[in-house]
Amino acid sequence: MKTVKELTVSLQLSKVTIYKALKRDDLQEHIIKKDNITYVAEKGEQILIKIFSKTSSKTNSKLNEQSIKDDVTIQALINQLEVKDKQIADLTETIKNLSESIKTERHNELAETIIDSQSSLSPPKKSLWNKLFERKD
Repeated sequence: MKTVKELTVSLQLSKVTIYKALKRDDLQEHIIKKDNITYVAEKGEQILIKIFSKTSSKTNSKLNEQSIKDDVTIQALINQLEVKDKQIADLTETIKNLSESIKTERHNELAETIIDSQSSLSPPKKSLWNKLFERKD
């Protein structure tokens, strides 16, 4: 016979969990109370072990299924990240090319503006002295 406290240690469960399980009808005949201490007979302990081994195996299988789903989800997300990284790299390259094109275009516009401004300037004004003594060919 073991106390509930001893069962919590051996089964690695909380007192609350064990007390809830002890409320089952098939365990009632294996419970003994003395001086406000609850004892469980060997047969009751075996029933508790069976109950919690089934529960833990169900929990383990659910955890395994969830783990597999999580792995698939993670792999899908990794693949999506790789695609996004490639898209970002492509867009960055496009931006560099467009920036270089704009820079070249502006440079050409400035050069044209300078050339136009130089050609549109009126010929230099002649001084009065040059106007008087200019040779006419």
